[in-house]
Amino acid sequence: MDKDKAFLRQRSTGRIYGFNEKVLEHGTDMEVVTAEIAFPEKFKPASRKARKVKVDTSTDEKAVEEAVKEPVKQPEGLEEEASRNLPLTGGLTVEPATKEFGKGSRKG
Repeated sequence: MDKDKAFLRQRSTGRIYGFNEKVLEHGTDMEVVTAEIAFPEKFKPASRKARKVKVDTSTDEKAVEEAVKEPVKQPEGLEEEASRNLPLTGGLTVEPATKEFGKGSRKG
């Protein structure tokens, strides 16, 4: 077997490594495999084609244009209801602490 086309495969995990004689000598769990066995996706036969699509995924361009042109209609009052009770400053307000931590915070 040609070293350029040979790879090492670990039997227990199936991992593929480049060919190295030192690893092969010491690694009892290694076996020499060809490139076709190591990387079968690179050697897919030309006769195999992709599967045919069963669902029609084509779109009608007029329907797409109409969907894009139509603005999203929201019920009246939705914006007012969604923004009710929000602070007018545009952010959250934090009140300062009135008591120091650890002093008088517990009764007892």
